[in-house]
Amino acid sequence: MPTDKYIRSEYKEIILYLFIGTFFALVLPILSGLIKKGFSESFVSGQALTFGSYLGNFTVYIPLLLVAMMCIIFPIAKVMSLKRGQHPSEAQPVGWFRIFTVSYIYAPEENGLLWYLSEQAGFKGKRNFMRWSLNPLRVLIVSIILFGAYGLILVNQPQIAISGVPQLQLQQFSISSEVAFNSFIPAFAENGLLMFVLMLLMGILAIIWQS
Repeated sequence: MPTDKYIRSEYKEIILYLFIGTFFALVLPILSGLIKKGFSESFVSGQALTFGSYLGNFTVYIPLLLVAMMCIIFPIAKVMSLKRGQHPSEAQPVGWFRIFTVSYIYAPEENGLLWYLSEQAGFKGKRNFMRWSLNPLRVLIVSIILFGAYGLILVNQPQIAISGVPQLQLQQFSISSEVAFNSFIPAFAENGLLMFVLMLLMGILAIIWQS
């Protein structure tokens, strides 16, 4: 397996993606449903899988969550297909396996617009002004700060929200469970599903283009 700096960055991406997917999209919502009584409305009514309840909606999202978690196949396959020191753009066709080697989960060197614009402006290599984004954990921290600040602004200025967040109006639905559900599950499941389809189509396009 390759052990250069680029591949180490891929390993960090895989670990971070698994952590976000398992904890924020699966573990945290389930704990909030059990500990914070998010599931209580379904059990009290006697209709556990009623559409619109916390448990019912979470059950609907489970298949989407599973597909989203399968996105991890693509960066793993990309790592397995590379030789030591080889950049993904230099990788040779690997037959049908090429379908699963096009990873767009996190790859600023491959598909980052700002990275590309920096190179076009003459800032290449270590001078690229987007080099800080090579560490996915650093990007996560910066994102939390920026979007957290934006969220605090929305508390007092909700009219500037880019899009609305669906709300579940349930009597037994706790605020903690509502936040866990509306903040993590739909975003991870729906975006993850779209990412999986996109990377699969890009993989098919890559194998057709190189055949």
